[in-house]
Amino acid sequence: MSDLSIQFSIRDKLTAIQSYVLKHGLVQAALFIAAWLIVFGSGALLDVVNYASLWFPAAGLTFAVLVVVGWRSILPLMFCAVVGTFWTDSIYGLNTPPDELFVTGILFGVGHIASYYIGARLLLYISDTSLQNLPRLATCFLILSAVCSFLATISVLTALVWSGAIDDGSHVDTWLPFWIGDLAGMAVTAPIFCFIIAKLYPHPKFWIGEHLNQKSTTSFTEFLYKCSLGLGLLLVVMLLASISEAPEAAYAAFFLILPQMWITYTETPLRTSLSLALLSLAIALLVTPFDVMQFALVYQFVICVVAATTLYGLAVPALIADNRALRGMVLKDSLTQTTSRNELINRVEKELKQAQRQKSELCLIVFDLDKFKHINDKFGHVAGDRALISAADCAKDCLRETDILGRFGGDEFVVVLPFTSADAAVLTAERIRLRLTQVTVDHGVTLSGSFGVSAVTGVDSFNRAFERADKALYRAKDLGRNQVCCM
Repeated sequence: MSDLSIQFSIRDKLTAIQSYVLKHGLVQAALFIAAWLIVFGSGALLDVVNYASLWFPAAGLTFAVLVVVGWRSILPLMFCAVVGTFWTDSIYGLNTPPDELFVTGILFGVGHIASYYIGARLLLYISDTSLQNLPRLATCFLILSAVCSFLATISVLTALVWSGAIDDGSHVDTWLPFWIGDLAGMAVTAPIFCFIIAKLYPHPKFWIGEHLNQKSTTSFTEFLYKCSLGLGLLLVVMLLASISEAPEAAYAAFFLILPQMWITYTETPLRTSLSLALLSLAIALLVTPFDVMQFALVYQFVICVVAATTLYGLAVPALIADNRALRGMVLKDSLTQTTSRNELINRVEKELKQAQRQKSELCLIVFDLDKFKHINDKFGHVAGDRALISAADCAKDCLRETDILGRFGGDEFVVVLPFTSADAAVLTAERIRLRLTQVTVDHGVTLSGSFGVSAVTGVDSFNRAFERADKALYRAKDLGRNQVCCM
């Protein structure tokens, strides 16, 4: 069997499995519960103090499923909260009676789920009532992350104190690492979990695929190289903190922003999110082996700051892309993809100054389509638009790379010919005219055009040169159309 056949076979099997999962709600719930408990366990094993993890990715998964799936995920989440409570009790060896654990699990679930459900509903409301662009989403998400994780901290710790799971006074030392751990977990993992769940869930309420799932311009090997630089720097700063045992050394971890921002500005949002999750997980995993748990709060803030900077940084490529699109709209005519009127005038003024400095020749050609109004009126504006596009394409085929073609308005085009004499400009106009007569558009209409040519002198402005070429154009029309005149 060929490699291609094997790839298709694997893809078919994965598609069949995905289809089966999408059709069975119980299977979806079981897979989600398993995933949540695995994520919960990964956070619980990295506790800074009892019930407060260095980072708590389960917060991100809870928020993501509430955003994408909605209220239908509450029951599985509650089940996860109860099971997670029993698991935590076994990790700490507390031997709490089962009935008390069950009550504690219910209280934990209510506080945890309610806090993130409020944030999920607010994010959905914001995305529905405003433009869903990446900068806005990043800002709203970060604010909601801080607020929701704080609400979860207060509500869960209150429930744990009330149920007797923790002492009344111990929450004073617990609330800050609890909050920052939840905040770090949510800020880092929620975007990825939203993307994954929306891919698997048949009717997602929220979709960020257009922001994350963009085509990469770099190879995966290059992406791994950038990630390895970040991880290498992390090892160095962790080793430095471990050897020196100085708080100042721990703050060197903030330099991790540098390789992460390199990834942010050069990779797709999805790869950026994955690299952020990888870096955060590495920080959480390396704290214990390097024996720097005394700096755990510093590393929690490092994760949060790097995550916030990355999410805001994701907006920069999006803004650059938007600016390029807007610039393209300003510089190009949207229909014919020729130079826009304003840009044409600006470029002609520059060419005029260059021609005056170099004392070189410069010519303008102004042309329009004969009986264009008749085409529009008889066959409709769609036919007229196609005629304009065909006319622009004909002109482009007859011009040099240094020449400038712009749509001045309606069916009128302007051609700028640097370093070109009047005789050569007339020949160029004649080539375009002949090419037009060979084009047939909708309903068998054959195109033709009238052309005016003007040589630009050293004292000319664009308006004066254009006025002469325009007069030559109307002279060509008066002489019977479909010809070239020069003034």
